[in-house]
Amino acid sequence: MKVNKDLDLTLIKVIGVVILIKVLSFTFFLPASIV
Repeated sequence: MKVNKDLDLTLIKVIGVVILIKVLSFTFFLPASIV
């Protein structure tokens, strides 16, 4: 059970990082493409 919990935590962290990178890339690239 503990291993599953650790895997869930790592998955949540990875997904969070991916979402952060996508949001940052959108905020940086959208204004650049508009201009």
